[in-house]
Amino acid sequence: EDHTSIFMIKESAYLTLACSDKVPEDVARRFLDQFSLSTRPRWDKPPKDFNGKDIYPWRFGRRLSFAARPILKVYDSDDPLLLIAPDALRKGFAYVVDGAYNGRLEQAFFRTKEMRDVWLGKAHEGHTFNAEVAKALSEAGWQVRDNIGLPELLNRKIERNFGDVDVLSWRPDRKEVLIIECKDLSLARNYSEIAALLSNYQGVEVKGKGDKLRKHLNRVALIQNNRGQLQRFTGIREPRVVSCLVCSGVVPMQYAKIDALSNTQVGGIPDILEL
Repeated sequence: EDHTSIFMIKESAYLTLACSDKVPEDVARRFLDQFSLSTRPRWDKPPKDFNGKDIYPWRFGRRLSFAARPILKVYDSDDPLLLIAPDALRKGFAYVVDGAYNGRLEQAFFRTKEMRDVWLGKAHEGHTFNAEVAKALSEAGWQVRDNIGLPELLNRKIERNFGDVDVLSWRPDRKEVLIIECKDLSLARNYSEIAALLSNYQGVEVKGKGDKLRKHLNRVALIQNNRGQLQRFTGIREPRVVSCLVCSGVVPMQYAKIDALSNTQVGGIPDILEL
């Protein structure tokens, strides 16, 4: 109505316009909470439940950025003023939805268990790269199964969730059965993001939960202790379990002295094919 590209509106007026029989008030408020950037007393002090990497301008994927929160909430009051540029809101909304769908945003970006673990736990792992690894091994004469669960592999109920094996590979003329964890680094946009991705592969437990490498090693150990079931599944007599970590490029872990990796083959697809 004002023919302006940016408009100012009170939160109460926003709720009046947004709420309807199809949009309850709690949904409208949650949308505003997710996509609004509020003023704060100090720029360099993140609000509660946020940390430094959410505000540093040189970091990608910040939770407190205008790209992720394109509604500016000015003045902390009972009825704050909202500054809204519809084009920026459209692009910011698409940025968050696309980043969630394709796993480009970190799991820490989201708050619910369903988004962090159930959805992003899979989306962020790059199942396309899993398929690429499986295809390369298949073309080299290996039999493969990608994203296979341990209950199917071991033909029994597992007492807890160990996660899936990214790629299981074997061939009739060899004893080795490869248990492969795949890590796609193509989504990393700079060296610090690569380092952040690889920090999840130290083979340790943090707050009682294993990192990505520890979870992989736990799967390998369980399969190692059930080689009879592995033999049944693959048809390989007295199989030798080989732990592999395949990355989409050269990674520091190929040269790092990490005790947890002492019995794991680390490298790209060509390195694993040389086994």
